[in-house]
Amino acid sequence: MQEALKFAKPSDEQIKELKAKHGELYEISNDDYFLLFKKPERDNLSRFSV
Repeated sequence: MQEALKFAKPSDEQIKELKAKHGELYEISNDDYFLLFKKPERDNLSRFSV
């Protein structure tokens, strides 16, 4: 079985820089994972709808 990749949570400074560059970002995290993402635009979502 392949081991999952783990990344360290970015610093508050790095998160601030990412938000300045990309606008509003959303965060989901727990003890093992940290996700930071931008809400997809409608046309991007339509590519994945069936």
